Amino acid sequence: MLSIARSFNHNEKLAGSYSYDLANTIQDKLIHLQNKSAISSQHIAEITHSTLQNFDQIAALQYAAQHNLIISQRKRRRGRPSFSYSEHGSDRSSLQ
Repeated sequence: MLSIARSFNHNEKLAGSYSYDLANTIQDKLIHLQNKSAISSQHIAEITHSTLQNFDQIAALQYAAQHNLIISQRKRRRGRPSFSYSEHGSDRSSLQ
């Protein structure tokens, strides 16, 4: 739950209000998956990231950065930095 709250650095009000409920939602998803196979910490991070993407894109991006789900794309040109999801990122279609 703490890593979820930390992903809301951009809005501390949301962190206090929604972290607990988001953690419960993620826990429900994990309980549902528990019957099918073992759950790795990487899979937990991917499920958490996916849940955050549905709720707050900025929080999802911060969470992904904190849990190494994205990698920096270094370019030779000046400008805004870009990123991409690592090979085992959950939902690569958004934020790219």
